[in-house]
Amino acid sequence: MKDKDVLKLKTGDKMTYYLSETPLKANHAGSKARLDADRIIGEFCGELLHIEIKNYSSKLAKLKDKVSPNYLSKLKKLTFTKGQNVLLQYPFYFDRITNKVLKKFALQNETTLLLHDVDALRNFGKTSVGEEINFLNSAKLLITHNEFMTARLKELGVTTKTTELNLFDYLLTDIPNIKRNLGKTVAFPGNLQKSAFLQDENIAGIDATFHLYGGENPNLKAANLHYIGGFSPEVIPHKLTESFGLVWDGESVSTCAGSFGEYLRYNNPHKLSLYIAACLPVITWNEAAIAKFIKASNIGFCVDSLEEIPHKIENMTDKDYEEFLVNLEVLQKKVVKGEYLRETLCKALG
Repeated sequence: MKDKDVLKLKTGDKMTYYLSETPLKANHAGSKARLDADRIIGEFCGELLHIEIKNYSSKLAKLKDKVSPNYLSKLKKLTFTKGQNVLLQYPFYFDRITNKVLKKFALQNETTLLLHDVDALRNFGKTSVGEEINFLNSAKLLITHNEFMTARLKELGVTTKTTELNLFDYLLTDIPNIKRNLGKTVAFPGNLQKSAFLQDENIAGIDATFHLYGGENPNLKAANLHYIGGFSPEVIPHKLTESFGLVWDGESVSTCAGSFGEYLRYNNPHKLSLYIAACLPVITWNEAAIAKFIKASNIGFCVDSLEEIPHKIENMTDKDYEEFLVNLEVLQKKVVKGEYLRETLCKALG
């Protein structure tokens, strides 16, 4: 996008403001999507104020921060800013008071919400479905993950105008360039503690080697599960030397079951963006929302069960695999530069 296009968006009849944020730093990619979005949004919108998620050493330290002039001035600005165009990343992951003020702030302004997660779709959040749908309906525009998320939200009662992001970006300045070969090594980074399928005893019978990344060593029993370690979001794309990357969730290797598994029907896991940034072919569930994108882009394959993986790979040629890599290179150039969110914001704010 040319500089003049950004200037046009910033000098329209009414400026769109955003709240920049700093999530907690951690040795995983949990906050990578929000940090990248924050950087890209800043090219289009004026910064209203900055909010930081903090860890406190004690209740007293937290209390001192919450009564500090700096924090109170931010709450005051949020309380008295009304009738403006604003763009917020949702959900809000701040403390209880800040979240409450942010919701009121969103209600009293013309708000665009960039959705990262929706508890109403994953059915394990603390917010009731009705309460969340009502809040989403108070927005001017929702930026959803994909057409499946949009359709399901509308089934649940969302009437707000929507537009789809289609793929989260994964900003990188040091682009991975890993020599890959067709084989049965599969990468799986993420929250290993919540990935219950890794504890399914049937995974041991799958003729493939799974390399696990993130958090602490889960000390799983299956001989084909190997814990590699935890790495920062900027480093891990360079560590994924496997033949494939897996997007899977839930309690079983046979299907993506349970709340986490069902959520795959609607969301775009940021893990997919990591694999594309690393130029790593993808394996996912046939019924996942991203399955359509993976098939259309020809960057991997889909299965009903993880037990199908060895057979799929054995029936694949080197030429098939090379086509995945060629197609991934095209997408990689877009995600590492933030082009998906930029295009969406041009359409939404232009």
